[in-house]
Amino acid sequence: MSSSLSSDRQAQIRPLDRRNNPAMLEILRQSPIETGGLSICFDRQPDIFAMADLKYAPAAWRGFFESDTLAGFGMVGYHAAYVNGSVTPVMHITDCYIRPGSRGRGYLKSALEYFLDEGAGRAQIGYAVVMKRNRAAEAQIGDRFAGTPCGLKSRIIGDLVARTIVLAYPRRTSTHFKVRRARLDDIDDVVSLLKGEHQPRLFGLVVDRDEFVAQLKRRPSLSIDDYYVVERAGKLEGVCAAWDTSAFKQNRVVRYGLGLNLVRAASVLTARIGGFPTLPRPGEAFRDVFLTDWAARDRSEEVMYALIEHIYHEYRDRSYHTMIFGSCARDPVLRAARRFPGSDLVSHIALMSLGGNGLEYDARLPFIDLALL
Repeated sequence: MSSSLSSDRQAQIRPLDRRNNPAMLEILRQSPIETGGLSICFDRQPDIFAMADLKYAPAAWRGFFESDTLAGFGMVGYHAAYVNGSVTPVMHITDCYIRPGSRGRGYLKSALEYFLDEGAGRAQIGYAVVMKRNRAAEAQIGDRFAGTPCGLKSRIIGDLVARTIVLAYPRRTSTHFKVRRARLDDIDDVVSLLKGEHQPRLFGLVVDRDEFVAQLKRRPSLSIDDYYVVERAGKLEGVCAAWDTSAFKQNRVVRYGLGLNLVRAASVLTARIGGFPTLPRPGEAFRDVFLTDWAARDRSEEVMYALIEHIYHEYRDRSYHTMIFGSCARDPVLRAARRFPGSDLVSHIALMSLGGNGLEYDARLPFIDLALL
C-alpha cells in the first residue's frame, strides 16, 4: 500500500521492512545532533528495527520515497501503558528522519495525518518526544489537525531530561544505604516497586511478574544480575537496572569541535594514569549504560542516589564512558542524578489525542523509557 504526498517533488509513502535497513541507517548517519561541541549520531546498528521489536506490538514503519529512492522515514509504535492509572493502548510517533537534501518539503506535516489515520483504531491517545529547537517538529504541536478526520489534538505536557553522567572521576562512597545485585527471589518485590512507580505516571510501564520474566529472556545483554537493589530491614527500598544497549543502539561520534578534540587528545595521554577510558574516535561509539527499570520507595532521592552511586563505581571500573538517567523535568528524583558530573539533553514531551477526545489527563509525571527511545 502506498499514498502520495504533495510537495515540490512527487513522493510516495510506502511500508518499510528489513530490506530497507541499509538505506535507513544511512539516513540516520546523515542526521546527527550537535551538543556541547560534539556531533553525535543516535545510531541503530546493525538493525534499526531491533529496538522497536523489543517495545512495540506492532511497530508500523513507513518511508517517504522520491521515485525509488528513500528520502526519509518514520514510525508509529503501539504498546500498553498506564493512563490515569488504567492500562490503556497508546501510540508513540517516533524515529522521523529526513535526508538532508529532502528536508523542507513538508513531508512530516503531510505524513502525520496518514500515520494517525492508519492506526486510529488501535489507540486514541499517544505521545511524541521532540527535541527542543527542532522547529519543524515543534510546529506540528497544537490544534492545527483538530479539524481533520483523525481529530488530532496535541500539547506539550513537560520536558524530558536525559542526564549523561560522566564516569571519568573516582568518587568516595557517601551513602549509608547498602546496594546489592538482585536475585531471582527478589523478582516479586522488584515488580511491586516498579508497579508502584509506574501506575500513577502517564505512560508508565505495565509490569507484572510474567512480563518481567519474559523481558529478561528477550532483552539482549540484560539479566537479573544487571538489576541492583537497596534493601533495609529485609525490605526492598529501591531498584535500578544498568543496561548496556549497544547490541541495538549506540551514541556514535561524528566529529568533535576544537575544544573536545583537545580533551580527547589529553585523554589519550592521561587515560592510563587516571584509570579512565580514552574518548572514542570519530566513527566510534561511546561505551554507555542506561539506567532503566528504576523505582525508589516514596520516591526517595537518597535511595536513588545510592543506586546511581553504586552503579557509577561498577561501570567506571569496567571502563565505560557514561551512564544515562532520565525522567521528566518536574521529577524530584532527577536531583539524585544531578549530584554527579554530567550534562542534560532536554526534549519536549507532547501528548496527543485522536477522535476529538480531550487532553485532560494527569500529566504531572509523564514517563518515557530512555533505554528504548
